[in-house]
Amino acid sequence: MGDSATKYTKDNLPKKKPVLIMLFSPECSHCQHTAEELVKYKDELKGIQIVMATMHSISQMNAFVQQYHLNQLDNVVAGRDIYYILQGFYDMHSLPYLGFYDKKGQLIKGFEGSMPIKKIIETFKNSGQL
Repeated sequence: MGDSATKYTKDNLPKKKPVLIMLFSPECSHCQHTAEELVKYKDELKGIQIVMATMHSISQMNAFVQQYHLNQLDNVVAGRDIYYILQGFYDMHSLPYLGFYDKKGQLIKGFEGSMPIKKIIETFKNSGQL
């Protein structure tokens, strides 16, 4: 469960593992559907570190994580963007936002909106990350 004291930074990311950054809102239906698919395809996603960030409250974030059983996935971490940095950094306008990073930490691709999990996996495979 998320709290207001724990920080998750770039230094916490596993080395030599692709990363998917997902900016989400607990109220977003596309985000909810993506969360359902993360659990459904958990075996195919094992090799990817998934970092989920929201600007909503910690209680809303934790309720979302519990509702969609994301806390059962070892490769998923959820946190709150308390400084509202990520929206501007990615220049995003719709949710979910997906940021695909390679094993070296370089951005492969950014995507706004709903994307099927199979296409997420394919994006990492096509870039040689899986």
